[in-house]
Amino acid sequence: MIRWLTGSPQIPPLGFPKTFSLEFVHGCQTGYTCRPTTSTRDITIKLPVHLDSENLMEEMLLSAILESYGFGLGSCKLY
Repeated sequence: MIRWLTGSPQIPPLGFPKTFSLEFVHGCQTGYTCRPTTSTRDITIKLPVHLDSENLMEEMLLSAILESYGFGLGSCKLY
């Protein structure tokens, strides 16, 4: 999850330069299930407010993590 949130495969020895933050996203289109997203620049996770059950939140979060590609790192792993 650190890789998905920060773009880094591990926690740097001196820690991250910024604190992690959380934003709630409003305004997703009706009938769509948006996934959580991240901003690696600001180290922010953005959670859609329409994910109104624990099961749906877990499903969408795992989907976002496992299916993400970027920074030349390939698919993210949960460990």
